[in-house]
Amino acid sequence: MEDFVPFEIAKELKEKGFDYKCLFVYNKEQIINPEVVKAFGELSDDGYYELIKEGGGKLDWSFVYIDKYQLIQYRDVLIPREMIKAPTIYQVLKWLRKEKGIHLVIDIDTTGYFFTLNYDIIIRSDNTYTFNMYSGLRAYCDAEQAYLAGIEYVIYNRI
Repeated sequence: MEDFVPFEIAKELKEKGFDYKCLFVYNKEQIINPEVVKAFGELSDDGYYELIKEGGGKLDWSFVYIDKYQLIQYRDVLIPREMIKAPTIYQVLKWLRKEKGIHLVIDIDTTGYFFTLNYDIIIRSDNTYTFNMYSGLRAYCDAEQAYLAGIEYVIYNRI
């Protein structure tokens, strides 16, 4: 399965103008509160309804039925409610390169992966270029974590 950016990053990307087509979205879905499932077990839809005041129980609707953003394929969304595109890490890296002129690169040394951020790249007519650079100082366990750290840094500090 693809590596999708987490919900908070996807939400921030939407605010920053990310507009690529995505196969997955975070859609606000109504779910049963996990605390209710833990306390009363797995019930049918009618069983959960009977727990709320309108169904003869003692609990408030808003306690039993809560809203939560769920990662879902766009084509499987039955009720679109506050959808936010869920891009892959690669899609965000491509968007940063093409739309913002920001190049994220990861490398590995003896301490683990780290990211290097190249931004404001200016290519001259003689094919030389200049750029500003920032290096992530913390080592990450894998490439995806390093890319996500770089993406997070860029969207909160450079765009």
